[in-house]
Amino acid sequence: MLLRIYWLWTHNDLLPKDGLADDAVTLLDYADTWLTEKRGIHVKLRRWAVKIMSFVISANRLVILTQSHHLRKIIEGKFAIQPLPRPTTTPYRCNFSSENVRVALDATLAGTTYCTAEWNEQRESFIARLRNGLKDSVDRLKPTVHAELAMIMAMFKGEVQQVLPYIGVSKLSCIMCTHYIQAFNDVTGQKIVVKCTHGKAYPGWFWPNLPPVTEKFVKPF
Repeated sequence: MLLRIYWLWTHNDLLPKDGLADDAVTLLDYADTWLTEKRGIHVKLRRWAVKIMSFVISANRLVILTQSHHLRKIIEGKFAIQPLPRPTTTPYRCNFSSENVRVALDATLAGTTYCTAEWNEQRESFIARLRNGLKDSVDRLKPTVHAELAMIMAMFKGEVQQVLPYIGVSKLSCIMCTHYIQAFNDVTGQKIVVKCTHGKAYPGWFWPNLPPVTEKFVKPF
């Protein structure tokens, strides 16, 4: 589809004259806008291109892995693809009232160097900016357990066995998953790691239900 759009543009002089074709990201954004305005088609080409390329990158890394003498023992084993069931979640409501935000901030920063004499004024200024245009509560009717935590659930329940304690995904983990994995390691003594985090948090994030250790996560998480 991308090739057809690019061919259409180049043969009808629809591309800008500023070297746009050399910039894939800009080209995809331009394609989204053009499809929406000219054809009435609403699609996120860049998003799907990134998803497709993530598989290409992962395949390339596997090829590199096959050339590694140090990791040859790993690839001499058997690879298996095991679909995991989607964890069930419960709808929830986030209360963003000024008082709740104030309590959360105080609990988070308690005992740190951030709690100075100027903290009260800074806190109220931050809450005012945060509350600007924000509803008192936000409902999440279909929260989602991210892929990293679904894998941890499967390992914890014994559905996946004999695996390395490293979770590799096509993109970096969100900050909530990273904190959860750290808390999971602290409580269970495991040493599960991920590559890194991009530092973002997503609405609708949900942690997995892992009785009886879930209750122990509250403090470290």
